[in-house]
Amino acid sequence: MPIISEFRLTDHIFLRLSKTQARIGVAEFNNIKNPYSFLFDRRTSINFTDSPDVHISQILFEQLKSFGDFGEHENFYLRFNINDERSIRNLKAELGFKNGNKIILVNLFTEQRQKRISLDKIIELVKQLSSFGEYQFCLIDGKRKSNFKIINKHISEDLIFIHKDDYRNLLNLLNFSSLAITCDSEFMHIAGVVGVPQISIFGPSNPFNLAPIGPKKIFIRKSDLIDDIEVEDIFSECKKLLNIDN
Repeated sequence: MPIISEFRLTDHIFLRLSKTQARIGVAEFNNIKNPYSFLFDRRTSINFTDSPDVHISQILFEQLKSFGDFGEHENFYLRFNINDERSIRNLKAELGFKNGNKIILVNLFTEQRQKRISLDKIIELVKQLSSFGEYQFCLIDGKRKSNFKIINKHISEDLIFIHKDDYRNLLNLLNFSSLAITCDSEFMHIAGVVGVPQISIFGPSNPFNLAPIGPKKIFIRKSDLIDDIEVEDIFSECKKLLNIDN
């Protein structure tokens, strides 16, 4: 069960219904008790205030040791259903992607305002990335296209919208996307366990606790105010991960 600062019953029910050897979750997080921890087979308590520089993966992999050798957590990635060329082409066509275009996933929307980049900056970022020509953008949000429609008015490129709860398509897209740009969100953690190059944008939360780690996993944080991060800060990191020269 991912470590989250708010405990949602739906997430816990999904975990309880999963066909897995053991269900591990948080009984207490930063001194806040989880009212749904009774649904777990095994429980742990985590307090980042006591260990401000401990990454969550270190804690979770300690829990997993009893299930066998998983190797180094920096290189532990999952793969999902679609990986052959024909299936990839079919999925792209089904979702509306143009044949031959590379995909950039953009998830900078979250219900928590303090973790969300402004729409103006998202629009400017997509415009700058669009100048490379060979990329198509998939915007991920939970607001049933309201933000997507606003952004689409300002962007001439063909944009694709996928709801953040469309896990089947998101997990498969992560397998063959060129880049994922995320805020501190559920999708950030999902992308973090897939080998996709990733930039995670942080404001008030601590990236040293929560940011995805591994090759081509980058985080950006300037202060508790996420909008202190400029478009150019994100754009320059995108160019590095996409191997695009100035």
